[in-house]
Parts: sequence; structure tokens; C-alpha cells
Amino acid sequence: MSTVRTRFAPSPTGYLHVGGIRTALFAWLVARQAGGQFILRIEDTDRNREVEGAEAHIIKSLRALGLEYDEGPDVPGEYGPYRQTERLDRYKEWAQVLIDSGRAYADPYTAEEVQGFREQAQKDKKPFLYRNHRPENPPAWDGTTPLRFKSEPQDYQWKDAVMGDLHAGAEAIDDFILVKSDGFPTYNFAHMVDDHDMAITHVIRGQEFISSMPNYLNLYEALGFERPILATMPHILNEQGNKKLSKRDGAKDVLDYLRDGYLVEAMINFIASLGWNDGTTQEIFSREELIEKFSLERVQKAGARFDEQRLHWMNGAWIRASIPCTAAPSPCTVVMQGMSAVTAALRISYPSPRVTSDPWGVLMTSPTPPEEINSTEDGPASGPSSPVASECLRMIWQATPWRRSTMPVPAVATMSKPRSARRLIGKIMPRLSRLATVTKIRPEVGSDP
Repeated sequence: MSTVRTRFAPSPTGYLHVGGIRTALFAWLVARQAGGQFILRIEDTDRNREVEGAEAHIIKSLRALGLEYDEGPDVPGEYGPYRQTERLDRYKEWAQVLIDSGRAYADPYTAEEVQGFREQAQKDKKPFLYRNHRPENPPAWDGTTPLRFKSEPQDYQWKDAVMGDLHAGAEAIDDFILVKSDGFPTYNFAHMVDDHDMAITHVIRGQEFISSMPNYLNLYEALGFERPILATMPHILNEQGNKKLSKRDGAKDVLDYLRDGYLVEAMINFIASLGWNDGTTQEIFSREELIEKFSLERVQKAGARFDEQRLHWMNGAWIRASIPCTAAPSPCTVVMQGMSAVTAALRISYPSPRVTSDPWGVLMTSPTPPEEINSTEDGPASGPSSPVASECLRMIWQATPWRRSTMPVPAVATMSKPRSARRLIGKIMPRLSRLATVTKIRPEVGSDP
């Protein structure tokens, strides 16, 4: 059996939101589960839409989420290069193969003439098909005009790993552009050459490409390429579930979620659940469990609703799971066990009359971090608990989003109860994710803690 090789092939046209990351995550999970390779390829042939710095942002986003790739623009491999603009000669070679076999021709028409064909078809109340205007004696292609695929329309049936058995009639197939007049290939052509040359076994992509599949199948045959396993991801819908998620609906930069204090584990867990489940009631999955249990067959066909409240809940579950109540002394333990040492440390760190009545309010609204607390004779803040309490104060101060909102701060009476503290931290202090990092504590997962 051939080695499983999956790819994530974004265009550098802006930041990555959850839709793109989900495609990358599912491809990564398929590869890791099979012990295969996950490849990052940058599809940068649309020069007009390219955004400066977008490629670096894509790489940063994947690595921030722990989706390490085995080959890519900055990870050399035998199938490189991994930027399409560095593979132009390869596309020209395959374009010539199609020309020589009579399956591609130079487009002699101007943009105005093609638009005239479209308008006439509209007047005749017929679908526009370029192949109905295919020139009888096209000129030799010199690279200054578009190169079009000469299709051979036919009915197709194919298997999609997510959508199941699909079919399309010959009317869905047309003569599409392979290479533009600027010498750059179109996505429809370049990605197929790249997938073939890079031995990609699974093509996992969004639902917006499914209408183009009949054309792709026709081109696979013309090129003599073996079809990879095809998997079409359902759309991610807005919170109302009535349209595809857009930036206006909250499809923001995935790095912004991490900056806002969402745990990487929670983001991976949440994104994996957008359209997939393992057939049980389990909702909290570790990365290792996702690798073990994920399957394309369990991805749903219908759109997945983006529920930000569910993301909040899931992040809280991971935060609570990261704070054990029975571990050896640590910042987390001090937070959970009555808070007496921390409260005393607060009074030392912020010598103010208000600390006596509202120590936590002082900490969470202070523009300055708490001072280092060393051994002292002032009660429970002294001795072995001092560095623990000091670190706990510092991390809570860093985690508190007092600069960004006017959210209420907890009273010491509430924080004195471990169960209340756990709920409160999970609800209003998502940035305590840093606490888990500092203490090197990993959550026990498998169900809601």
C-alpha cells in the first residue's frame, strides 16, 4: 500500500480562519493516523490577490496549533519546491503534453468577444458553454494568450469519502482555462499537476470546489493521472446556521483566538468537532484521541454551525481540566485550596488599605504586576508556599483581561471555595491558560471534567 500523503494548499491572500484551519487539521489527522506525511503547499499564482506576509502568517498559524508539516516551503523534501510560483516550468511541461495530445488549444478570443458569447446565451435562455464556441483552427500557443482545455464531455460517477456517491452529467463539463495570458496556471490546472507530482493520496478541500469536479475528472483522464481519494468538507455556517461563515459573522484570524486566551487544545478540539464526531457522546478529545478516532467517513455532509458559546464552554472545560486539586504544591493548587497563602501574599505585594477588604479586586485591576514575594514573617505567605503564591499572583495578574473590559472581579469570599473558584476561573479568566503552561500540567480528558 502506498504511503498516505495529504496536503494543505492555501493561497496567501490573508489570514487563516477556522474554515481553512479545519481543512488543514483534517488532512493532518488523516496523515498522522496512517503514519504518513502532511505537506504544506503555497498556491500563490494569483498575484493580484496575494497579501504581503500572508505566507508567514499561514506558517505561524499552523505551528501555533501544533500542526507541524513534514514538507513545505521552509521544510525541504524530495517533491519540492512547494510554492507554485517556483514550479512554472513544470506546468508548461504538462501544458505541452496536452497540446501534443490534442487536448489543449490557444484561446483566440478577446475578453469582449467572450462576454458577447455570454450575453447571447443569456438572451437565448441557454447556459453558456465555451465549448460551443471552440475555434476550428486555433493558432499555435505562444504563451501570450490563454490556453484552454479541450474537454470531452461525458457523464461521471465518483466516490467522495465524505459526500458519498456523486454524479454529474456531460452538461457540467466545459473548456476551462489552464494557463492565463500572463503565463501563470489557474488553480484548476496547477493543483492537479502538483498533487500528481507530490504523490498526494488524499485531496481534502472545501465544498466550493465540488461543482468543478466533473471538469477535474475529465482533466485527470486527459493527463493520465490516477485519481486520489477525494473528500469534500461541508461548509462552516454562521451561528444562525443560515449561511456560510464569513468574517462579518466572526470568522476571525485563528491567532486572535489564541491571543484572547483560548487554549490550543480547546481550539483543536472545537475545530475538529465542526462537522465531525466519533459516534459517541464524548465531546472533549485530546490530540492523541483525535488521531486515533478521526475518520473521514464520520464527517457529516450538512454544514456545521459555528457556535461561539460552545467554544467558550469547551475552553472552560480544558482550563478546568488543567487545574488539579490534589497535585503537589503549585500555583494551581494554591488557587484551589482556600487561597489563604495567596491572599496573604496579596496583602504583602500590594500594601494598600483596600487590600484588606478586596484583595482580588486590587490584583485584577492593578496596572502594575505584583512584586516578588520572598520569605517573610507575615503569616501563611512565608515558608515553602511563598514562591508558589508569588508565581500564582503573577500569572493571574497577566491572565486577567482588566485592560479590555469592565468584567466583574471575584470577591475573596467566593474565591475561598474551591468549587466556586473552578467555575469562576473557567468562566471569566480564559487567559489562565498560561497557568497550565507554567506548571507543565496536562489535562486528563475524555469527558467534561
